[in-house]
Amino acid sequence: IGIRSKSFNLGKLEEEKVLFIPMECISENRLVTKYEIRPKQKVRSFTYCEGGDLLLSKITPSFENGKQGFVPKDVSFALATTEVYPLYAKSNNFELL
Repeated sequence: IGIRSKSFNLGKLEEEKVLFIPMECISENRLVTKYEIRPKQKVRSFTYCEGGDLLLSKITPSFENGKQGFVPKDVSFALATTEVYPLYAKSNNFELL
């Protein structure tokens, strides 16, 4: 397992809207996260993630409440709250969902 740390330049993105995963979309009891579609100019800070990544909250109380979930596999990339670690499987032989 690795922690995704790819830098991402939002300004170079041609699309005007992005998939964003705020903490409110990460459940305590759902396996896959939900997301919102936001205008890219409304996203100030973010953590880059890709489909299949596990978002693990890193800040209390969300960490204590067990907030975690997978980014839907059909998403090529998304931007998530900075309150999570995006974890991914390093092995190509591991099927997440």
